[in-house]
Amino acid sequence: RALATLDRLSDEHPLERMPVRAQWLRAESLANLGRTREAKQTLVQVEQRLASCDTDTMLAVAKTRYSLGDVVECQSVLTQMESMGISHPGIESLRQEIQGRAMDGQNIAKQPNARPIR
Repeated sequence: RALATLDRLSDEHPLERMPVRAQWLRAESLANLGRTREAKQTLVQVEQRLASCDTDTMLAVAKTRYSLGDVVECQSVLTQMESMGISHPGIESLRQEIQGRAMDGQNIAKQPNARPIR
């Protein structure tokens, strides 16, 4: 239902006039439905207008990127936030989560009988 409502909103308003948070919610809904490619395309549009939205929405975009496996794009959003002078505990928390997962992957790979993660 949420996606249908957001799709209708996007049909009624030009992309540049649609609220950024609504665009992010659409991407999040698509991701939750397993429509990863469409979610990522929507996030590209959101990121073009990232500077015009609130901190919580920016952080939500970064988290969605991370949940979709787009670590580089996630870090890019976090870096953009920091370059804008934004300080938020969620930024450091997400960076630590990314670093922790990377360390876990390295530790697994170093085990003698480790199988590659797929």
